[in-house]
Amino acid sequence: MRTGKVTRFEQGVARFAPLILALAIAIAAAVAFREGRNMTFTPDEWFWVISSPGMDLKTAFLTSTGHLQLVPRVVYKVLLEAFGTDYVWYRLLTVVALALTVTLFYRYLSRRVGPVIALIAAIIMLFFGSDALHLIRGNGFTILLSIACGIGALLALERDDRRGDVGACLLLVLGLSTYTNALPFVAGAGVYLLIGREWKRLWVPLVPVVLYGGWKIWLGTTGPSSWGGTLHTENFVRIPAWIFDALSSILSAITGLGYGFAETSASGPDDLIGPVLAVLFIAALVWRLSRGSIGRGIWVTLAIGATLWSIQCLASDPAFPDFRSADDTRYLYPGAIVVFMIGAELCAGKAWPRPALVAFVLVALFGLATNFNQIIEYSKQYRLDSAGYQRTISTYGVYLDESRGRPVDPITEPVIGPTFDELNAAMASRPFGGISLTTDELLALPESDRAETDSLLAGYFGISLTAGGRPTGHCAVVEKSGDGSFESVLPAGRVILETGRMGGSISLGRFADAATVDLGRIPPRAVRNLATAEPLVDPPWRISFTRPGLKLCRPEKS
Repeated sequence: MRTGKVTRFEQGVARFAPLILALAIAIAAAVAFREGRNMTFTPDEWFWVISSPGMDLKTAFLTSTGHLQLVPRVVYKVLLEAFGTDYVWYRLLTVVALALTVTLFYRYLSRRVGPVIALIAAIIMLFFGSDALHLIRGNGFTILLSIACGIGALLALERDDRRGDVGACLLLVLGLSTYTNALPFVAGAGVYLLIGREWKRLWVPLVPVVLYGGWKIWLGTTGPSSWGGTLHTENFVRIPAWIFDALSSILSAITGLGYGFAETSASGPDDLIGPVLAVLFIAALVWRLSRGSIGRGIWVTLAIGATLWSIQCLASDPAFPDFRSADDTRYLYPGAIVVFMIGAELCAGKAWPRPALVAFVLVALFGLATNFNQIIEYSKQYRLDSAGYQRTISTYGVYLDESRGRPVDPITEPVIGPTFDELNAAMASRPFGGISLTTDELLALPESDRAETDSLLAGYFGISLTAGGRPTGHCAVVEKSGDGSFESVLPAGRVILETGRMGGSISLGRFADAATVDLGRIPPRAVRNLATAEPLVDPPWRISFTRPGLKLCRPEKS
């Protein structure tokens, strides 16, 4: 708890801090909804969507990439049944979780360093665009709620009464049922009680540990349907380097001092600023520890940080060193929360000299500005990603419908542990209404996007030229079109192509204006086979040839 002298300025801020924080939360919510427009489910969320139809208790407890995500699965199930796939409700989840997390975060910090520093840190975390994924997309809810539960549990423990202990235990269980980021706070709660020699209260962290361990044991007996992340114990020796790299990227992101103005990125360990800040942070930590009179809060937060970064390191696959590295943006938000908590414990109870406070405010303002810009830039990329997801799922849906000759029935049973193709197929079967674009929406896309759709569709069908056969049945010569190419509607089913005295290149098109799906070159006076499914939606496939004389023949039915 803070015991240092409180200035008049801080007293004034303290009076209006709740109002300022509420206003900042409202602005952050407005920014999140504005910048999150035209987005849809991420592939991570697809797992929850496709496991929701017919979801039973066993399905709800199965892992998703190594995490127990009972709460997200249940919450998404309820929202999908109530609102379908209208993504605004899932983004609202994240906004609510963000408000809760930052409110508890402010309360935790203000008890250590007073309202001014706490409010500045809370506002930075409201607009922490270096990890914009967890601010404006639906699956940010999992990260934020698990952190909120962890911070809430620490605050509840500080009540030092039975009601607080029960609340802390329930919050830790809820956090672990949401995402693994709550596990470091379980470790922190254990350290808090061990240092205080409060043996009779150790049941608070032990209950969630036993339940989580029991879930892990149960998971190992559920068969091949249970799958998820793997801890790579060979990474143990890399933990110190991981922690240093994590501190480098987190401190650079918080301050904005290593912000790359030429591109959208949070500064990481490859930059000079990040490592310098990490060295200064570690030096300040060592100096403070050497001064004595250390409260147990510093050991609690250090335990939280060490556990968080160790889990991240052990979960990183050494076969793919550039995938999920220490400076990955998805790790920055929980890491920044922990760094601020460690910093608050280092400064707990100390009055800030005016120059130090002014310097902190200036750096914070710069960090806030760069992080706000990151929200804008990352949002642009996420909207492009969402558009790509929708095109992919829409195209796969057309493929599934036409390969079966009828619209695919929506899935009614949970899909667990799919391959990437099974994941696409499950989403393309339009659970809860799906996220597919209509035909009119596909046709309204830019030409480049429609050309990509045609390419994907041809790939799904495996459309290609094959040798053999002879032209029989009804044949027609492809006529010259207005743009100078030789183009015709391609009849569905098997078609035999015969070139004239000149060879040329064959290409297909469907949703795009131009035929951009290249099928290769056919030599003069050659015969090739081509087969396509019966279209269920307009437009049909079109075939284009670079030279005159191409014949399209429909084989006679035997």
